Amino acid sequence: MYAIFDDKGYMSLTFDSLEEAEKSVGEWKDNYLGEGVDFDSYVSIVKFIDVDEDDFVEVKRWNIVVDEEMHKEIGSPEDNGCDFVFWAKWEESVI
Repeated sequence: MYAIFDDKGYMSLTFDSLEEAEKSVGEWKDNYLGEGVDFDSYVSIVKFIDVDEDDFVEVKRWNIVVDEEMHKEIGSPEDNGCDFVFWAKWEESVI
């Protein structure tokens, strides 16, 4: 059993396979990004060792990083009338 988990403590419904979780994680990351992120924001896919005990291990993780390319292309968010301070994107980390 797998699930999507984030730094805010939210967890998705469970998935029977890693492939099913991977199909849903993109939408999860897009929604999270739209709500606003911090430098320590992350989303991960976890595998349950014991579902009854909420015992799991992280198998994939994406961290927020500054999207330098967007800053170079169009300037800062403030220059574009946005109320946040940096363009962000997800970067997969090695576990």
